[in-house]
Amino acid sequence: RKALAKRGGRGIFGLGRQFKIADDDRSKSLCLEEFIKCVHDFRVGIKPADAERLYKVFDRDGSGSIDYDEFLRGVRGEMNQFRTQLCKKAFAIMDKDGSGVLNADAIRQAYNAKKTEDEILGEFLDTVEQHYANAHPDSRDGKVNIAEWNEYY
Repeated sequence: RKALAKRGGRGIFGLGRQFKIADDDRSKSLCLEEFIKCVHDFRVGIKPADAERLYKVFDRDGSGSIDYDEFLRGVRGEMNQFRTQLCKKAFAIMDKDGSGVLNADAIRQAYNAKKTEDEILGEFLDTVEQHYANAHPDSRDGKVNIAEWNEYY
């Protein structure tokens, strides 16, 4: 994280730029060779064998390549306590019935949408669920639980 920050990788746009630089073949994912080169170029200071182990950690879906979401998750790490509490508060505001699950009705009560409500609500649920489903296949059910919420934020 520190090595990327030194090279301008602060924030989501900076990390996106660093990822594009590392993606030599423009496949929108990093193969092992590109990842090892990235680790070297960004002066992370680990040996190639350690970079291979780190690659396997970043490759959450086991596909053999690291897409941008996997890269971002690997670089950003776990949420700190403040951010975790903030996410829980935001989730609780939307979870009016305290069920621990958000569906279209719960979101409808929390938002004033300008598009049709169903379009906005569907897009929101789909975005959060898709993000979570990248690492948890077959988890999509049209509802968002706290684990999915935290994974997204």
